[in-house]
Amino acid sequence: MAERSELPEIVFLKLGGSLITDKATESSFRHDECRRLGAEIKDALGSSDVQLVLGHGGGSIAHGAAHRYRTAQGLAGGGGWEGFAKTRRAVIDLNSRVLTAFAESGVHPVSVAPSAVAIASAGRLKQMEVRVIEALLNKGQVPLVFGDAIVDEQWGFTICSTEVIFEYLAERLRPSRVLLACDVDGVFAAPPFTGGHPLGNPDARRIPVITPANLDQARAQVGQDGRTDVTGGMAGKLNKLMEIAGIPSVREIRIFSGLVPGAVHRALLGKHSGGTVVRLAD
Repeated sequence: MAERSELPEIVFLKLGGSLITDKATESSFRHDECRRLGAEIKDALGSSDVQLVLGHGGGSIAHGAAHRYRTAQGLAGGGGWEGFAKTRRAVIDLNSRVLTAFAESGVHPVSVAPSAVAIASAGRLKQMEVRVIEALLNKGQVPLVFGDAIVDEQWGFTICSTEVIFEYLAERLRPSRVLLACDVDGVFAAPPFTGGHPLGNPDARRIPVITPANLDQARAQVGQDGRTDVTGGMAGKLNKLMEIAGIPSVREIRIFSGLVPGAVHRALLGKHSGGTVVRLAD
């Protein structure tokens, strides 16, 4: 991409771990889906002035290792620095697979490993070097961040989710839209999955809008679907997204299914109307 002299609309897009992997099966990777997603991203960027900060989740590849070694708890989790290293290798493996699939679609985001630019304290992100990402955007490139194991001043290390990174970046880069593409079309009042398989659960009613007024109810209803997630699952994501919704520049936060062909393309162009919207007011 050519260098741009002016700053167009900034959009954050996360490709959820449940979208790019099968979270019910450890070490699975949806290569064909990821290649399709890359093609949709390329087409959307080619027909708009959007500047994109891209992220992806850990899915069954990274979350499995992090869960096994209790990496989020730091040294107290018992996995030690060996567990930290094995979690990081799983993260790097997944990120490499994503980059390979994207390259086959002709899109080449620049991977920025949070472990190299961020530090936590007592399990919370304390500081992250944003200048690298700003420089990439100014050069017309697509920075790619991801959930990662990072050094922690007090605990030794911990896990930093993509949503936490997005919040930190959003406060500084001021995106107008934050999009989360996952394997289901939004947030549901009951898990639409059991053991990782869609069963057409009649209680799995989609919640179209989540605001502070129904946030507690939504968090209580999303429950667990049996798939490993070391960053708090959908309830934890909703907490962080509601904080992002309070950033003045953010006018849209949408959770939707990226498994639907064309959905990511439409969302990047601002034409997606489904899924669940997270916002501060009704």
